[in-house]
Amino acid sequence: MKLLAVLAATALAAAALPQEVATLNAAIPAAKDATIVISSSSCPACPESNCNKCTWGTNSTLATSTSATTVMRALIGFTLDFDGSLVKTCTLQIPGFDPKTTVDGTINVNQAENKDWDEATVDGENAPAVWGQAASVAVPAYSNLPAVDISQICRSSQNRQFSVYLTSPGTQYTIPSKDSGNPAILQVVRYLKAQ
Repeated sequence: MKLLAVLAATALAAAALPQEVATLNAAIPAAKDATIVISSSSCPACPESNCNKCTWGTNSTLATSTSATTVMRALIGFTLDFDGSLVKTCTLQIPGFDPKTTVDGTINVNQAENKDWDEATVDGENAPAVWGQAASVAVPAYSNLPAVDISQICRSSQNRQFSVYLTSPGTQYTIPSKDSGNPAILQVVRYLKAQ
């Protein structure tokens, strides 16, 4: 009887422990990216000399900066091969800046409007709107952007797709793009089934 009581108590204790949930790690490269320019300046090389009508989606670099007349944002799109509701954690990793900046700066990461866009045609006039800020990260001089938690943005993906904007107030950053062969990467831990 004592042995049965001990076994029963052990079984109850095991049942009370949190069960390990199966997860899978995945590294997902950016599906597309582009620099979006919003400017009141004149750009003779652009259609109608309008900087906002230039497309930069096939360049080998992305750029971010903010000045009195011009804002440059890096727009990066991802496609998941699973539903966003399965995301446990999701971090954004971008390639190292090239060149490194010589001053301290900040990079803001914002969710982009859930709107389809194409690298070859996206510009300052038709780009997705900038939605809520997910993170604001201090970047010391001569440093790169550390991994940024964007789990909530990943979970809110529509049709398994979403995009983010990188912006920088003041400091200009140049980042290798997908077309350089060195795309931004999502490091995802996902559940194997809905929780």
